[in-house]
Amino acid sequence: MIARPALLVTSMILALSGLATAQEAQPKSDIHPAAFRAHVEFLGSDLLEGREAGTRGYALAAAYVAAQFKAYGLEPAGDGDSFFQSVPLRSARIDPDGAALTIVRRDQRTELTFGDDFVPTADFSRTSSSVEADAVFVGYGISAPAFGHDDYAKADVDGRIVVVLAGGPETLPTNARAHYSSGSEKATAAAANGAVGVLVVFTPELAQRFPWEAFVRSRQGTRMQWLDPQGTPHNAFPGLQFGAAVNMVGANKVFASAPMSPEEAIEAAQTGRPIFFDLGITLAAQVETHHEDIVSPNIVARLNGSDPTLADEFVAYTAHVDHIGISTPVDADSINNGVFDNAAGVAALLEVARAFSDRPQKPKRSILFIGTAAEEKGLLGADYFVHHPTVPIDRVVANINMDGNIMAFPSKDFHAIGSPHSSLGDLVIDVAREMDAEVLPDPMPEQNFFVRSDQYAFVKKGVPALAIVNAFESTDPSIDGRQAVLEWIGTRYHRPSDDLSQPIHWNVGVAFTELSYRTGVRIANEPQQPTWNEGDFFGEQFGRR
Repeated sequence: MIARPALLVTSMILALSGLATAQEAQPKSDIHPAAFRAHVEFLGSDLLEGREAGTRGYALAAAYVAAQFKAYGLEPAGDGDSFFQSVPLRSARIDPDGAALTIVRRDQRTELTFGDDFVPTADFSRTSSSVEADAVFVGYGISAPAFGHDDYAKADVDGRIVVVLAGGPETLPTNARAHYSSGSEKATAAAANGAVGVLVVFTPELAQRFPWEAFVRSRQGTRMQWLDPQGTPHNAFPGLQFGAAVNMVGANKVFASAPMSPEEAIEAAQTGRPIFFDLGITLAAQVETHHEDIVSPNIVARLNGSDPTLADEFVAYTAHVDHIGISTPVDADSINNGVFDNAAGVAALLEVARAFSDRPQKPKRSILFIGTAAEEKGLLGADYFVHHPTVPIDRVVANINMDGNIMAFPSKDFHAIGSPHSSLGDLVIDVAREMDAEVLPDPMPEQNFFVRSDQYAFVKKGVPALAIVNAFESTDPSIDGRQAVLEWIGTRYHRPSDDLSQPIHWNVGVAFTELSYRTGVRIANEPQQPTWNEGDFFGEQFGRR
């Protein structure tokens, strides 16, 4: 399926590269602005139909990336002697007509309305599932005894549906809260304690960052999970027979007989004190899910290092190639081109790969370049790679992830998400100074970006990682950079308007690429491997002993 589009891709590469080269002069740096722009313009074009994993558009994008790796003279590092690592996936989509959630209170039944009150989670283990069980409130549903917090410590939830709040208490350290607030961690804790279902309360705090309407749209779209060699979906939690979320409208109906209102329960849970009480209801839940098993590849290449000893170690660059494909039209446009998210990140990956391949003196460590699949479905391509690595994962010493190269306004500085956690932080600061730039603190720590992109798959295998992004500070005093980013998130993120017609400051993307490249050069040539900072949560939780 991938070999055929390569012919079309090659001709498009030549045409776009020639056009861009004619329009822009070659720079003095190792990064070529013309090539960077050509990559973005191809990957972000309507031809690729939004690059959703498992689609024709993604296959074209994967062929394009592989063709570039081959042209640079890199070695294939996928399955066999190829640039492709097949990622087996299960695609799951809920049927709104087959979804129901009913509150049973004594002899009274209250039906919640799909979309208005609740939305279920796709079931990767079953196409049809139903369960009726007593419902209990278990605070945030977090089990983190090492931090003195365990919502299940005195809670009997065996055979019950647990109702939990989204997020986590502020009494947990920021990094621990980000980790334990994830849906997979909440599901893990619920299943480990014998629950048969999880109902998450979509809190007002979450709604400020992610509107309920957008959440419902995302849950109605195609969800995916990777499959193990036996065809079992990873992280599927088969013991949990139902999962869903309710907004505050639905939560008020669920809590109608409870000792506390939803607002009172949120306020009490924020103190960090574990709260457990019976909601005085039974929940009857049903979900129908359509399944399709597909394959969508990661694209993997390597550049062998020059040092006889250090060449056995790898610096891994990642950028997700996929986006969210075709959706309901907005202003007559249904293609989610994903130009900043993440055609620009893949363009940076390709330019970094070319720059490394052009170096007369190869780096001491080997370099791995990974274009990942299905990041938008839950970091699946990266997670599959670290569980089924094509090089020994314990030889990967660092990860630099490039996601969301937002070129919406002029800026010259950077944020390096993850820099406080490892020795990579000081290193990237030094490299930025060489470029007459600064690495500024995380502008949105509340967004927990460090656990929300492909670098986190590597972090959970003990690999120190960075996610480099452009600064939110604008060099144009008439533009509020932070506000511009928030506006972009609110109007273009995961929408058809993240396309080539939006304002694009190409030099910002080139600088992003330059810092990513130079940082990797330094890591590859340093005598010592990067290390986790002493006492860091992620190092303590996942670091190699």
